[in-house]
Amino acid sequence: MKFNKKIFALIMSGVMAASGFTAFASTNDAGDEIFVPDIPSNIETDDTQVINITNTHSPELIDIPVNKVWNDNDDQDGFRPDEVVVNLYNGETLVSSTTLSEDTGWTYTFEDLYKYENGYEINYTVEEETVSEYTAVITGDVENGFTITNTHTADTFNIEGTKIWNDDNDRDGIRPDEVIIKLFADNEDTGLTATASEDTNWKYEFADLPKYEDGELITYSVQEVPVEGYTAEYVVE
Repeated sequence: MKFNKKIFALIMSGVMAASGFTAFASTNDAGDEIFVPDIPSNIETDDTQVINITNTHSPELIDIPVNKVWNDNDDQDGFRPDEVVVNLYNGETLVSSTTLSEDTGWTYTFEDLYKYENGYEINYTVEEETVSEYTAVITGDVENGFTITNTHTADTFNIEGTKIWNDDNDRDGIRPDEVIIKLFADNEDTGLTATASEDTNWKYEFADLPKYEDGELITYSVQEVPVEGYTAEYVVE
């Protein structure tokens, strides 16, 4: 199909007219008919028009939960604090802090944190401010959240003693082969007993007894199961 310059000129005239421009036909140096737009006099052909293009991207945000666990036998020794402070870091930079307590359920979520910095995923970490009498172990990661476990090993102590016979070397021959010693805590029978005999050199011991209960110091005492023909005397050293 042969290209018809006249038809093309007519088409272009219509396009320009629809756009608010007019056009006229002319010829070039070779005698060919060409299409020339009629530029309105109010448009400066040497003006520069600036077109700014703004691309918007919302940075990805994440949430990081942190949970506190106490390993202290239900605060047996009474050292658990009312609250603890947990800090969130990006490297060595402090990002945020929070206070955990019973009122918060010992948990918190750091929200709306930037996931990336300079194109690299941020490796957030958490640290707990020192809690006296406890050691802290932090587990978890950014994706799954962090758990801070505080452990306190309950204070314990031992009670030991020796059975002493004051019977002129068992002159009457009534000394028993063994005696049973019962342990009391705050005047309540613990149900624990120890046996003293010749095999133990008449020594007895209660080992690894908790020192506190509900934060209060426990008062221990011992009582010997009565031995027929003898009276017992207790001396605390």
